[in-house]
Amino acid sequence: MGTRCLKTFIEKNCPGGTLSVNISDRVDEIIKESGKNEASLAIDANSYLIEWYIQADDNYGFYGGQWKDYQITLQKFITDCSKLNLKLVFIFDGTLEVSKKTVWYNRAKEGIRITERVFSLIEKGVFQDEYEYLTGPPGLSYFTGYILSNLGQTVIYTDGDADYDIMKFAVETPDCIGVVANDTDYLAYPGSKPVFIPEYFDPVNNKALMWNKPALLKKLRLEEEDMPVFACLMGNDTTAEYTDELIQFKKKLRGEWNQSVAKALNIFKRRNGYNLKMLQNQVIPQCKELIFSSVVRSYILPTQMSPWIQGDNGAIGNQSAKMNKFQCSEQYLAKVKFRNHEIYRLLKFGSNYGLLAWENGIYEFQFVVYRYIRERLYGIILNEINSENKVVEELIGYTFNRDVEFIHPIPVLYKRKQVKLELLWEPDFPRYEKILVFEQCLGLPGHFDAVNEVDPNLPECLIILSYLLCYMAQKMTKLTKHDMACIIECAIWCNDV
Repeated sequence: MGTRCLKTFIEKNCPGGTLSVNISDRVDEIIKESGKNEASLAIDANSYLIEWYIQADDNYGFYGGQWKDYQITLQKFITDCSKLNLKLVFIFDGTLEVSKKTVWYNRAKEGIRITERVFSLIEKGVFQDEYEYLTGPPGLSYFTGYILSNLGQTVIYTDGDADYDIMKFAVETPDCIGVVANDTDYLAYPGSKPVFIPEYFDPVNNKALMWNKPALLKKLRLEEEDMPVFACLMGNDTTAEYTDELIQFKKKLRGEWNQSVAKALNIFKRRNGYNLKMLQNQVIPQCKELIFSSVVRSYILPTQMSPWIQGDNGAIGNQSAKMNKFQCSEQYLAKVKFRNHEIYRLLKFGSNYGLLAWENGIYEFQFVVYRYIRERLYGIILNEINSENKVVEELIGYTFNRDVEFIHPIPVLYKRKQVKLELLWEPDFPRYEKILVFEQCLGLPGHFDAVNEVDPNLPECLIILSYLLCYMAQKMTKLTKHDMACIIECAIWCNDV
């Protein structure tokens, strides 16, 4: 989780920072070297989600709920890659590190701000096609992993940030052609494999765009072993986001300053024998020594050595390097708890209210409501109707729960004549009644009787459209009835049920 400083430098100061390649040529080279029948490709799945999501929705002025289309998109991507003799390995971030909770909380708030921007454009009749404003629905990461496993793909969840584990997998796997990822942090790893940019990875046309690490090193006049230190001096993981410190770093992102950092690296490694502490004090003295040193170490893969790290004999480990790898069968899914952390976020923190609860450590124990929504989401993904041969096994980490839940997928049943959608945007219609109307849209009549009290300030069953409805709850009257009908229809019923 860097601060994009390294990427900014490459884009501004290194015109030859990318290289266009033929995917098949890379695959053939690896197959010849490894002696295997196919090559593997490590995918930073979290950085690829939006690319897949865009492809799943031709009219991405509306987002959310198109799980069936999304699954078709993933299947097509897998098929296109298999035609090039590519075996895919999807690696996701695991549970959130406590030290980074504040940063991700702020990012979540920023996501809601962007969402409000998206729908303000819709209000004004502006077709929304700006990539930077695109925001996926809550839980996209969790359900993507589930879909990929169900499609027979290898899915790996790490214990924390996935960067280290992804590059470790790529370097230690002889038949791996590289990594598909947006994050330029991967360039900081010595001896790393090629890094392809998701937006320009095109298996259909057999073309890809990758970061040109040799050109970057030549531009900086650095050796590969210096890249971990250079990345940290640029602020990657050593400078907290949303702080004045980071703002000052980004103001320095001019070629002259970065060249001076590279020059400082060369001077210190010659005069001081790779003195990390002295170099840090000269360039970014405000950065804590422990943080700086530990982040530099985090870029060194097992069995590798760095002249910048003293007192280590060979391999330098990483506390988050443990992986949970599994192959999914149709009847035994979601066994590892890391496979469920995203659905927990989806169901608990999918609204402004949820974010506030997260910040204050408040967890409302009304989980029984959400089970029925989960059953229908799995029904859409699996296209199963109460099948006894297919079950999803969940271990959800909500308060006091330690038991596995067995979920049978149930189809979403929608009878247009029985549901008055217009009631959802009537400003004077009671909130509780709106919840019941939406419940009927999901085919859930009667299940709210299981809850003793429904918080009038929390639209609990609107989780699927939470990123939309947290905006609706405050500005219900600004969208026209036609707009609301189109958005709700698209978001829930694009799976043609």
